[in-house]
Amino acid sequence: MAENKVSIQVGTSDIGVVGVDGHPLSLPVDLGQQVAFVTLNAATTNATGVTMDAGSSHNTLTAIAVGTGTLAGTLTIEGSMDNTTFVSTGATVALTAAATVTATSTLKALRYYRVSLSGASGAGTVTCKIMANS
Repeated sequence: MAENKVSIQVGTSDIGVVGVDGHPLSLPVDLGQQVAFVTLNAATTNATGVTMDAGSSHNTLTAIAVGTGTLAGTLTIEGSMDNTTFVSTGATVALTAAATVTATSTLKALRYYRVSLSGASGAGTVTCKIMANS
């Protein structure tokens, strides 16, 4: 008897194979961060975010930050090839009081990423999540 299976594809990415009954037969998994990663968690002053290991180099990274209170400052996406020497990717965004802001770094093939907050003023917190895209 032949095996009945259906391939699942989202956009141009094959995300797995399932049987006709809907149960997974296989799911390929890439190494590294595949979901939104919290790099700054309720930061209240200047801070360097926790580093995300993307598993391999990625050209694009998006950061989404949510500020509370009157905290303001500059959020900078930083990247590294070796998880030791970090440089700005050139992507920055101004955080203003109680705002949600986004920044995207493109055309920088790096493996490790983080977001840093500088020039902080006011009172409140900022939480920032990042996600790498190919």
